[in-house]
Amino acid sequence: KLLSMLLFTGPLLAQTSTSSYSQTVHVSRSEQQVEIHSTRIVGRVGDGPNVYDKTFNLPLGAPEIQATLAGAKTQMKSTEALTFQDTVNTLTDVSSRVITEQTNAIRTIGRTRRETMGPATINVGALGSEASPCVGYTGGLPVTNGGLSPDDGFLFKFTMPLVPNGCPIEGTPFAVPAGVLNVDTLIHIHTDVYQTSTTVRTTRSSSTYELIGTPVPAASPDAPSLLVRYVRNIDRGDSLIYLTNSGARGAGLAAGNTANTTGAICANVYAFSPDNELVSCCSCPVTPNGLKCLSALRDFLISPANSAPLVVKLYATTPKNGSCNGSAADNFANGAPGLHAWGTSIQIGAAGKPDPVTDGQFLPATIGPGERERLASRCAMLYANGSGFGICSSCRTGSGNFASSSCP
Repeated sequence: KLLSMLLFTGPLLAQTSTSSYSQTVHVSRSEQQVEIHSTRIVGRVGDGPNVYDKTFNLPLGAPEIQATLAGAKTQMKSTEALTFQDTVNTLTDVSSRVITEQTNAIRTIGRTRRETMGPATINVGALGSEASPCVGYTGGLPVTNGGLSPDDGFLFKFTMPLVPNGCPIEGTPFAVPAGVLNVDTLIHIHTDVYQTSTTVRTTRSSSTYELIGTPVPAASPDAPSLLVRYVRNIDRGDSLIYLTNSGARGAGLAAGNTANTTGAICANVYAFSPDNELVSCCSCPVTPNGLKCLSALRDFLISPANSAPLVVKLYATTPKNGSCNGSAADNFANGAPGLHAWGTSIQIGAAGKPDPVTDGQFLPATIGPGERERLASRCAMLYANGSGFGICSSCRTGSGNFASSSCP
């Protein structure tokens, strides 16, 4: 009976469990560029306060910024900006950071079985570097209706509780007794971890665009006109002086030839002999864009027999009460701009040849302190001592002829 039981039940069984753990990290790398811009437009005229100051989250080359610059210049021009000077100061800061994100993890479990009939020694224990759910089993008698475990298809069921040996280290020897069949289950747990590593490179650019306008120079009042030239060889022919008015005092729509015409000036004439004596003085009204002519013989009241050269000064003043009469002797007449003059002079020709006539422009000069008072007071003495002074006798409209002896 005992023999039939042994034949029926088969060999004794022992069970062990060996496990391993592994992990593979799959990293996908990417790069990301982030641009951050801050552009400030500052506009001012000279060293004055800012007349334009705005900040934009745009790069300097953006069309919106270029349009803004044009608008800033337009605004500055309304505040008397003449020209512009552009200065750009840019500060760039670059930083990088790495962002790692685990997007997915997949775990797989694999099982294999090895059978060993004792007597023999096998290696058991955890195969992975990390702790794993490994348990070593020994002993136990099989059930009479033994069969496969429904969950893994390998392990036999036992009627007795299995005695755990714990988780021995990798390669721990395990002795399989004689006549015992050891079923060793090899469990492998593997995890695939999928990660994304993103390198973010951030560039921060801060630009300050300074638009500096040059202010329009303050308008200075036009200086009074003082012109100087000489004439000579009056005994051989007349010298003519042509006067015009550039309109520096303004002009009106109505034309005219008198001193009460809008913008008219008084051209005051002073002729000096070489020894600094005032020979003659008179005044001539000149209207804007008009042309007046003076004759040295007629207007300076000198004799043709006098061959001494003369220094001629022209000083422009503002008409009083629409008249230039006596203005050359008026010390209180206001100086006026806009007078321009040209004059002719006789040159001595070669024997048997006519005397050539040259012409040239009166040169501008500066009237010094006391000179205006001196001119007016000495002219007033001539007025008091003689007659025919005041308005130049031949001061009338016309272009004249340089070769003629007097204005037409």
